[in-house]
Amino acid sequence: MRAKAVSLIVLAIVVAGYSIYISLPQKYEIQETVVTKVVDGDTLVIEGGQRVRLLNIDTRERGENCYAEAKKRLEELALLKNVTLERDKEDKDRYDRLLRHVYVGNVSANLQLVREGLAVAYIYEPNTKYVEEFKQAEQEGKSANGCVWTKLP
Repeated sequence: MRAKAVSLIVLAIVVAGYSIYISLPQKYEIQETVVTKVVDGDTLVIEGGQRVRLLNIDTRERGENCYAEAKKRLEELALLKNVTLERDKEDKDRYDRLLRHVYVGNVSANLQLVREGLAVAYIYEPNTKYVEEFKQAEQEGKSANGCVWTKLP
């Protein structure tokens, strides 16, 4: 009888713990959406008008070398396409932009821009989920003589 009572208590604790766990927000939230505008090489707008800042990359600003190339490539990758947005630890930046990894199919637009030398890896805490992948992509971008590496500002 006592073993049965202990089993029921353990079961109740497990059920309560699971209920709390599934009600918590997911650490790496996923969202499906459509890109309606590309602002520059590392910022886009999704349906509903929300701006999205691509995580872990930095591209040149308007008037600097590689700006037009990065913006054009992001348009080729994502504009008017269905994309998957993946959150890391922070949800938004100080400009109220969503901070996300952007995928078109199985391709990470963030990593692709770095790999092609159109962006540099820009890792900042606490958004470090893919830090090793970005380091590798940056080495590939340097080896490919991407424009951010051949035309330094």
